[in-house]
Amino acid sequence: MISQETLRAFRDPHSAVAGRIRTMEIEAAVKELPEGYRTVFLLADVQGFSYKEVAASVGCPIGTVMSRLHRARRLLQKSLLGDGIFEREERGEVAEVASLEEFRTRKAGGGES
Repeated sequence: MISQETLRAFRDPHSAVAGRIRTMEIEAAVKELPEGYRTVFLLADVQGFSYKEVAASVGCPIGTVMSRLHRARRLLQKSLLGDGIFEREERGEVAEVASLEEFRTRKAGGGES
């Protein structure tokens, strides 16, 4: 699951953009994150742990967690919105769009890959 906070971070002035981000694109972008950023992102935004819990889990200060999470979100935003799926969609290379609920179902292992 991706938190509402993360979805807001993906949105540009056109709120419809976030709804068009495809599941496979998100998963690929997350896998491309540096390990430290990916770990913090997954723990905080996907699993819903607090900054304090993430800091204890990865063994770093809360400020470092906040910094890594911010950087992870920025990298994901750049990967997903900048020179990403929307340019490919214009060329007809992007298939169907998954809803947030479909994404959550797939992440939970209840849907097709």
